[in-house]
Order: sequence, then C-alpha cells, then structure tokens
Amino acid sequence: MIKRRLICSLITVLMALCFPLSVFAEPVDGGADSYSGELPELQNSIAKQALQCAYAPGTPRSKYKYNGGSPKKEYSEALVQAYGSRSGWRQKRAKAGASCDVFVGTVVRSSGYDTEFPRALSRDLKYLPSSSKFEQIHPSSVDELEPGDIFMYLFHGGGGHIGVYVEVDGVGYMANAHYLAYGGCYGCIDSTIKSVSGAKYKRFGIYRATEDCVSPYSEGDDSENVAKLQSFLKWAGYFDDEVNGHFGEKTTAAVKKFQKDAGLKATGQFDQECLDAVKLYTKDSAGTNLGKK
Repeated sequence: MIKRRLICSLITVLMALCFPLSVFAEPVDGGADSYSGELPELQNSIAKQALQCAYAPGTPRSKYKYNGGSPKKEYSEALVQAYGSRSGWRQKRAKAGASCDVFVGTVVRSSGYDTEFPRALSRDLKYLPSSSKFEQIHPSSVDELEPGDIFMYLFHGGGGHIGVYVEVDGVGYMANAHYLAYGGCYGCIDSTIKSVSGAKYKRFGIYRATEDCVSPYSEGDDSENVAKLQSFLKWAGYFDDEVNGHFGEKTTAAVKKFQKDAGLKATGQFDQECLDAVKLYTKDSAGTNLGKK
C-alpha cells in the first residue's frame, strides 16, 4: 500500500513537471473568448476639437453665418481659452471668431497640442513650414489625408485660406471659418475636400502633427466610437445601460471599473493605455483574464 502511494505521488509530480499548469486550467468549453465587435479608435485631438467647435454639415446657415448667426458655445469657450479677452484685436469679425486663422489657431491651441500656434495667415506661412510640431504632406491623393491635417493655400487672384481636415460619416470635409464667402461662417464644416484642387492656388500646403496628438474619450463626449466602447464594456460585463454613443456617468463608472481590473489608474477616461488593455482582454467560463490573450 505504501509503495503504491509512493508510485502515485511520483506520477503526480512527473505530470506537473511535464505539463504546464495552464493546460489543466484551460476550461473544457473551448477556452478564452475574445471580443468580435469593432473596437473604438482614439481621435486626433486637433480634429476632435475642430468637430466640437464647428457646426456639423447640414446645419441651417442662419445658425452660423457671420452677421446674423452666432458661434457654437464650444467655439466661444475655446476662443476665450486660446486667446483670452482679445481686447487688442481691431477687427470685430476676428474677435468673434469669423476668421479662418482665428478658427484654426483656436482649435490647435485649445486642443492642447500647440499652445503657441499663431494667428494671421502671414504668420502661419512662416510658422508651419519651420515648426517641429508639423510636417508638410504632399497633396497628391485624398487618401493620404488624416483627420487633424491643416490645409493652407493662397489664391492666384490674391487672398488665402486655412482650415482643418475632418471626417464625418466617412466623408472628408474642411472645418473652417470665414467672413466673405456666402456671408461668412462662425466655425462650420461646409466644403468637401474633393472640391479642393491645387490647380487654382499659387501656394498650397498640408501640415500634419509630428508628435503624439490623440485625445481620450471622457464624460460628455458623443460619438460612434463611444458607442463602440459601450458595446465592448457591455459584452465584458462592465456596462448594463443603453448603447447610445453618449459618454455619461455610467460609462465613466464602467471605464473606471475596467481600468481598476486591468491594473491601470482609474481615471474614467478612455485613453491609449486603456485601449491597449481592451485589445488584450479575453473572458472565459472561469472568469476574466486581463492582458492574457
């Protein structure tokens, strides 16, 4: 009997040495379950701020036209954040935000990417080509553009314009402001990029951020990517509310719980670190396994 017990004990030890513990820990129902839905993508912070400051395509012109409409609340708040009272500005239109250089400067500054970004096209023409924060992109193909790219050009007949490339439902637009064309615009998304051709310009430039320029999703955001995040959190068991694309209190609480389980700082903001943890997440019948895909 003692010999039999010794033999059984020896076999047990040998099996433990020869076979990894994970083989025995693997659930019998087929193993880890990975998320099959579409994961959210982080937005370029310049593009995100431009979308927040500009009226969406299809908005009635009466809402945003210069001398008749008004800026979005988000644009007015960002304008104050970027430039303060603007007491030394002579032009009323620039003070109010109905100027292309003011719009782009406000967007770039308030996004947090470059708080020294200038205003006035003459300064932009010198600043952008020499700034280490931006690189010039050749405008040979629309497919090369990325949200947050800055357009700047001078017309053959004089004058110029500057705007930010954004995408809405897969369509590329320019987010901008102006005070001449069609009665002016207090921050609007009013022209598709396909209509922009270098042939009618004497100078044309596209500039892209060279440094980290992504913005996390946080409470108050509304987007398709927030809906994708909510869908993932619901599948993972962290979110039990409606998937509606609005980052509310329950979404914040769900993100915090996920971050805590993933060993991250529970900020409630969905940032790059949180996205990396989401990509590594699996679940199985034995529970959840963060970072073990």
